Amino acid sequence: MNNEVTILPELPKGWVWTELGQISIVASGGTPSTANDSNFGGDIPWVTPADLSVNQGKFISKGRRNITQHGLSSSSAVLLPSGTVIFSSRAPIGYVAISANDICTNQGCKNFIVYSGVFNEYVYYYLKANKSLAETYASGTTFLELNASRANTLPIPLPPLPEQHRIVAKIEELFTKLDAGVEALNRIKAQLKRYRQAVLKHAFEGKLTAEWHETHKHELEPVSVLLDRIKQERKENLKARYEELPPLDISDLPELPEGWEWTKVGELFDISYGLSESLSKTEADTQADVPVIRIPNITEFGSLNLTQLKYFPLEKVRKEKLVVNRNDVLFNWRNAPKWIGRSAVFDRDGEFANASFLLKLRPYIQGYSHFASYYLNHLRISGYFLTKVSNAVNQANFNATMTAQVEIPFPPLLEQHRIVEEIERRFSIADQIEKIVDYSLKQAERLRQSILKRAFEGKLVPQDPNDEPAEKLLERIKVEKTERKGQAPRDKVKYSKARRWLK
Repeated sequence: MNNEVTILPELPKGWVWTELGQISIVASGGTPSTANDSNFGGDIPWVTPADLSVNQGKFISKGRRNITQHGLSSSSAVLLPSGTVIFSSRAPIGYVAISANDICTNQGCKNFIVYSGVFNEYVYYYLKANKSLAETYASGTTFLELNASRANTLPIPLPPLPEQHRIVAKIEELFTKLDAGVEALNRIKAQLKRYRQAVLKHAFEGKLTAEWHETHKHELEPVSVLLDRIKQERKENLKARYEELPPLDISDLPELPEGWEWTKVGELFDISYGLSESLSKTEADTQADVPVIRIPNITEFGSLNLTQLKYFPLEKVRKEKLVVNRNDVLFNWRNAPKWIGRSAVFDRDGEFANASFLLKLRPYIQGYSHFASYYLNHLRISGYFLTKVSNAVNQANFNATMTAQVEIPFPPLLEQHRIVEEIERRFSIADQIEKIVDYSLKQAERLRQSILKRAFEGKLVPQDPNDEPAEKLLERIKVEKTERKGQAPRDKVKYSKARRWLK
């Protein structure tokens, strides 16, 4: 045992502290040369930490790639027997699964072939609960890695074998109930997302304000008058830059509620690009540095989350007229196709700038930014922008010229305000429910960790005085290891050797 074990907590009677290298063969993995095609495409499953990261459940039968017998024999990869506990030992540390069949891994895994008398599922749950402990045993500058010698010395509390089985059974009983609760909470989150989508759809069909419209229609300024006023402001604002947009063809557009008209985003907003994000800094050096709003600062349904900001010198921001004004709409024009159109209204005080992948839509008159922003998000959710950038794969562009041509329904200004109020009232209720759900999910994860903690402190199931003490089990393993001294597989643990060793 190493010195770190001496400070470990006291265990129940019948338990004993030991090390993983005392109760298992610790085998590393390897990667055949990728320059030789004959090493890959065979029938031997080959697992990497990336495969473990996406694995669902306790067992794993294969990874993304297989290797050949030649790839196995020409590398340090190890053919491991079914039941081996596989643990990612770098990039990152902490993913764990049990092999469902003969398998091998790359060098990013440490593999524990447990001796008879040790329940491999007990080891699995212990490693799952002790990622942080494994990290303290790791080393490295570029990234942490748990090497084989340190993996051998990882401490583990060992109960009697029958209790190992009782612990695993109790963990899985409690986790099954917990998983059912988490699944129900995630269903609620999915329903809230669909609810918000339905709210936006109904909003722009006039359904949220149909009754209000009938009561107040005689008080509403005609939309044509409002659009004429916006057009005049546009001419005065743009001066020599002013030009008429192409005529609006509404023949294929949906019919609008009474009193609404179709227009274009370019008729309502002056559209400009932001600053180069590559030139911004992760932290402010002085009070003269301006926060930069980037794509991650805009949430899915159109609000701002001003965390993880970058910064840019204020002098340069002002010189290039990149300061964001209150009521400017920020529109994601370049991104993965499904995120094109994510929008939010800037509604904060202070000087901010927008990054290059966010267009700044500045209204010619005040009052309709929130309505337009919600509509742009509705278009994104309904797949409008996907149809416009259908040839894009990883990154799509929906530039300022294209954005200006987007058709937008335009109700009277008072009705726009009412629609925004109704959207935000309903969203607020959904947000409150989602906060409760998120808190409950965090509580569930804390409970999961608490269950594991109690399990390995000997507090999850009662001890049975009739169980053979773990010390006796450990002694038998030690005797067996001594008797088989010289037969133990070393650098390259092949399946046949491991099988003989464990007989």
